Amino acid sequence: MKNNSMKITPVLILLIISTLACNFPQLTVPTAEVEIKTEEDEAPTAISPTSIPTETIAPTIEPSPVTMVDWSNVWVVWIGSSSKKVTFDFLQQGSKLSGSAVVEGGHSYALNGTIANDWQSVNGTLESTNGTSYEFTIYLLDTLAQFNGNLNGTEPFCGARDSSAKPATCFASVVN
Repeated sequence: MKNNSMKITPVLILLIISTLACNFPQLTVPTAEVEIKTEEDEAPTAISPTSIPTETIAPTIEPSPVTMVDWSNVWVVWIGSSSKKVTFDFLQQGSKLSGSAVVEGGHSYALNGTIANDWQSVNGTLESTNGTSYEFTIYLLDTLAQFNGNLNGTEPFCGARDSSAKPATCFASVVN
């Protein structure tokens, strides 16, 4: 048994020495100086300022005030090239305008139109019991008591509230 333990002992010693040798750091002599820099030693680097984007605000354009006009009332209307004078009773219900008039010979007119969002113009139809029918467009004038316009785009069509005078210009094909 003594022989076996003697053989194991040198092997065990070699194993211990090699284990310890691998675990201990090797000492070397530095060949150059190692410089360790700290934050204080570092020179600050220049950083160019980044511009902060600014939002360009568009100027506020105030919309023109819309004058709410009540078209309901008695209107004297001049129809066509002959300027036939007819008294209409207009009735406004929301953005709808209707009107009726009785003329000589028992005939009558019916007017039905839609008022534009600006309340200053109306597009619609004018029909007569004698069988004639027209498309009309009328534009309220600045006085709010007169309008001018056209029938089928070619004939004059204008009017004035009961107590107002006939507009100086009866025909209008576009907004005045």
